[in-house]
Amino acid sequence: MLLFERKHNGDVICMNTTLFEELSIQTVLDSGFYIYQKPRDPNPHRHSNFELYFVESGKCTAFCTGQKYDLFTNDILIINSGAEHNICDSAQDSSLYSLRCSFYQLEEQNSYLYEDLMAKLQFPLYIKNQSKLVETLKLCRWELSKQQFLCTEKLQALLQIFYVDFIRTLTNRPSITMSKQPFSITLPKESFQKGFRGSPPEDFYTDVMDDFFTHLPHENATLTELSNRLYLSVRHTQRLVERYYGMSFKQKIMNTKVLKGARLIAGTDMSLEHIAELVGYNSYNAFFEAFTLLMKKTPSEYRQSLYKKQ
Repeated sequence: MLLFERKHNGDVICMNTTLFEELSIQTVLDSGFYIYQKPRDPNPHRHSNFELYFVESGKCTAFCTGQKYDLFTNDILIINSGAEHNICDSAQDSSLYSLRCSFYQLEEQNSYLYEDLMAKLQFPLYIKNQSKLVETLKLCRWELSKQQFLCTEKLQALLQIFYVDFIRTLTNRPSITMSKQPFSITLPKESFQKGFRGSPPEDFYTDVMDDFFTHLPHENATLTELSNRLYLSVRHTQRLVERYYGMSFKQKIMNTKVLKGARLIAGTDMSLEHIAELVGYNSYNAFFEAFTLLMKKTPSEYRQSLYKKQ
């Protein structure tokens, strides 16, 4: 689900979570851009997430970890998490955009893909001659600036394509193969209800549950709603959630909201109160208690710890 929010300077950002099985990617796509900027001292800043500079036209000079990078049209510079950086020079005809992203392993699962990416992203990366990445970024920029009908769906698809090519480029893998541990269930009588001819495949249940918790319907995030989507009884749905996730429905809801909140804390500068509202809490105190219980840190302590780790 994409979220559009107007910043104080009128720009628009787009936050999106892209999922590759056990790997989750949070994105902030900034519609602002750097235009002509005279040479100056870098005056660097840093982020807890990764930042990608993309030069759409002209020439720019970027400063990162004490080194200068001359960037030309279609060049990409990936700045590692916590690295000091800034743009210290740009030509009159230049335009440069930024995309910030954070990578996470979902819950307690081990992701070899995540480990590969973190190994490659320890230092700044300068990428040239990657036409697929460049063309997809240009399409993202166009969609974000126009915001036409179905813009959200188009951006979701484009970001999915971009990250597939991005991961392939960084890990030198021709394809990405990931699968969950085998999961089997005994199909109940309820599965013969309206909507199916015969029994639905086992993957139907796991896919629907994963989609439900990934795109949590805040206004109706109830066990009854999930059971309706699964065409199962409430009781059987509860057992299915406990078996698949190893926790109750209530616990899974809380964990999902807290983890989404943690990603927003790490990937954005939004206030903690606003984040609590976005992830589905009616009060900040409720979010504070749930977050502290699961993360063993308060939301503010968690945000501060991200910088201390750099």
